[in-house]
Amino acid sequence: PSHIFACQRLANGNTFVGECNSGRLLEIAPDGKVVKEVCILPEGVTDGKKSFIRNARRLDNGHYLVAHYGGKKVVEYDEAGKNIWEVPVSGGAHSVIRLPNGNTLVAVADADKNPRIVEFNPRKEIVWELSNADFPDDNPMKFIGGMYYVPEKGIYFTNWQGHGKNEKKPHLMLVDRDKKLKYAFPQRDDITTLSSVFIIGAGMERGLH
Repeated sequence: PSHIFACQRLANGNTFVGECNSGRLLEIAPDGKVVKEVCILPEGVTDGKKSFIRNARRLDNGHYLVAHYGGKKVVEYDEAGKNIWEVPVSGGAHSVIRLPNGNTLVAVADADKNPRIVEFNPRKEIVWELSNADFPDDNPMKFIGGMYYVPEKGIYFTNWQGHGKNEKKPHLMLVDRDKKLKYAFPQRDDITTLSSVFIIGAGMERGLH
C-alpha cells in the first residue's frame, strides 16, 4: 500500500526497499521474508504521504542514506534509524549517492526551479555543483531524477519531463567532473520520460536508482 521509489540488491543477496508512505526501510531475504525493518517516520506520524522518501541507499556500514523529497533534505540514519547527519536541499532531494571519498551527491528536482546536482562533503559544505548555469545556451536540466556515478566517466543522470509542460529536454545526460557534457539522449516520440538509470557492470551499484 506504500509508494516505493527505492530498491537495492545487497551484497548478501538480500534486497533493500524504502517504503515512502510508511517510512519503513526494509531488508528482504530472497524468500520474501523481511529480516530487518526500521521506521524513520516522525513520532506520531503514520503516513508520510507520497513525498516523504524518494531514493534511498543502504550503505556498506549498515547506515541508510535517504532523500526526503517533501522535507527538502538528505539524512543519513544509523542502523537503528537515528538521524546522524543531515543537509538541507531546497529544491527537493530526489536521488543520493555516497561517493568513495565520503562525499555525498544529491540530485535536486524542480521545487525551486533550479534543478541541479550538488556534492556535499562530510562537513556539509558544497564542494561541487552542476546546474543550468553551466549550460547557459540551452538550459538542458529540468528535473534531475536518477543518477549513476562512474569514476572514470562522470555522472549519468535522468531528466524527468513531468510537472507541467514538456519542454523537450534531453532524457539522459552524461557530464564529467569538469562539467563537460559528454552525451545527451534526446527526445523521442516513443519515450515519454525517464526517471532512473543503472549502468550494468560499472561497479558502483550503490548509485542505482
